[in-house]
Amino acid sequence: MNHRTTLQILSLAAVVTVLWACDDEFGLDPDLDCSDECEQECSLERQFDFDSYEPTCSDVDQGPQFCGLSEAEDCIDPDFDVEEITVADIHEALEAEEISCEWLVRQYLDRILWHDFYIGDELAPLNAFLHLNEEALQTARTLDGYQRCEGELSGALHCVPFGIKTNFGSREVPVTNGSLAFEGTQTQFDAFTVERLRQAGAVMIGSTTMDEQAAGAHGLAGRSGRTGNAYDRTLNSGGSSAGSGVGVAANMMVAGLGTDNCSSLTIPASYNGLVTLRSSHQLVSTDGIFPSNRLDAIAGPLTRTVEDLALFLNEMTAFNPHYGPHCTVDEIEREEDYTAFLDEEGLQGKRIGILEAVREDPDDEEADERIAFSGATGEVEDLYEDFFQDLSDLGAELVYGVELNHLPLQRRSSGSGYDTDRFLESTTGGPSSFVDACDSDLFSKWVYEDREACYDRAEQSRRNLESRLDSGFEQYEANRAYVEAMMDELDLDALIYPADRRGTAHSRYAWSMCILASVTGLPTAVVPIGHANGDRPVGMSFTGRMFDDGLLLQMIYAYEQATHHRAPPSMHELPGPPPIDIDQFHAIGYEAGRAAFEEVLGINETKHDLTERVFYDIVHHILEERDLQDLLPE
Repeated sequence: MNHRTTLQILSLAAVVTVLWACDDEFGLDPDLDCSDECEQECSLERQFDFDSYEPTCSDVDQGPQFCGLSEAEDCIDPDFDVEEITVADIHEALEAEEISCEWLVRQYLDRILWHDFYIGDELAPLNAFLHLNEEALQTARTLDGYQRCEGELSGALHCVPFGIKTNFGSREVPVTNGSLAFEGTQTQFDAFTVERLRQAGAVMIGSTTMDEQAAGAHGLAGRSGRTGNAYDRTLNSGGSSAGSGVGVAANMMVAGLGTDNCSSLTIPASYNGLVTLRSSHQLVSTDGIFPSNRLDAIAGPLTRTVEDLALFLNEMTAFNPHYGPHCTVDEIEREEDYTAFLDEEGLQGKRIGILEAVREDPDDEEADERIAFSGATGEVEDLYEDFFQDLSDLGAELVYGVELNHLPLQRRSSGSGYDTDRFLESTTGGPSSFVDACDSDLFSKWVYEDREACYDRAEQSRRNLESRLDSGFEQYEANRAYVEAMMDELDLDALIYPADRRGTAHSRYAWSMCILASVTGLPTAVVPIGHANGDRPVGMSFTGRMFDDGLLLQMIYAYEQATHHRAPPSMHELPGPPPIDIDQFHAIGYEAGRAAFEEVLGINETKHDLTERVFYDIVHHILEERDLQDLLPE
């Protein structure tokens, strides 16, 4: 079928107008490229060309001199607290010349250098970041020059610090996929989503920790060791986008990018008091991200507010003519501006189903099932009741007892090894293929028991690739049709259920309800609904119909604005300049990850043997050897 459409992607940072005609016989190949079939040249007219911009004004007026960046006696010490700030707060302060971009980025880097390996309270560290971007301050200075010379901000995300999970390709930091086997791997490009954010003026501050190979929801990896929960470092951080969730929650950046196959955005959001959107499948391009599974891979942001979430989605959902799935334009619906859905009355008249269970066959006791509200304490159950009442008070009509009783819950997979080889072809410094990585013997035992298991994984992902993709997509389309038909029958706008069936984080396992979104590709948003079990955040999932992403934002925004449940975690005070620099930070992080691998993860098949106390001892030894008393207990 020949598809033709016109799409205009508008932002303050870039204006992209694309006309394309594209034959798509199968819609599964990420290499399918529409860019050569544009009826006119595909142009990118940027207000701010980040890579080549040079200030056009005189250097005489450098603007205010801020303390920490200037030794001038009359330097300005900004009365500006970065904790819980939003995109709007940053832009208001910049336009009022209360701060500079360089000053702001320095504040965030200092917070990371202080907080990330701090164990002065005798708990294991947060350990949210892997590599800090040594170009971030220069980027900030460039943005300051632009604002000073042009008299305006460069884009919708001008000077907004964000981090990327260490499976996103970036020219500025390595990509590891959480594994020592990929240590040193460097792409020569930015992932499409990272490039979009850079064009909008955002500052990539560093890469964040993740579960190794994205295989888990616990923040455990051979490259980084253990990531701690922002609210209680003895608890599960959530994963696999662990560092992105923890880093945003702990106010070490404004937003963090993550990926999700099942729970990797929704659980970190729930456990760390954040909002996220696991978007409709293929809405966001995954081009330039370390491959996982074409059938359910999603990329998306984690933020503290729904408005910031919408601003990041505006850039990340842009059409990518070099990404095969985006050529199937009759199937992918994107909004021009997700902030248009931010309506405080957004729950008025919505009909919302409370999902009690998903199961394959109610008549088969052996069939797989997930009971949505099982395992919660009485305190959490009370929180759920308050949440339901809030929805009703805000104008929603609730439908109790919704069950999906005939939904196949088996996740399909395809393409990871084959796609990994193609990804690695365009990188330097690391393994040249999946098999090369297997030969290193640097995967944790719980990822691959031995080298042969790694080889088997590499081979399985190549075998019958096209047929596995075809059958997987067919099954997921059938699953989606079943769920949407049930929603149609009940006239529902969304289904709601806890992101974790027990509500809050625990020390080890996550009881995620991610399977519904994973096997259907339906969009799912998460919003905090309060705290329980010792001030632990609780997140609720909203699942909608395909490409109803904007409608989900509308509902969670209305709830957020009425309740304001987001509360920051308690952090120690910063007594002065950080005790370590970026090079020392990198060295400590590598040593800690390597020791965790050699002492636990590389020899034990049970990853949870890397407990909070074991990792505390590892980091304590490293800091003590370096005599970093400011980060150690007194």
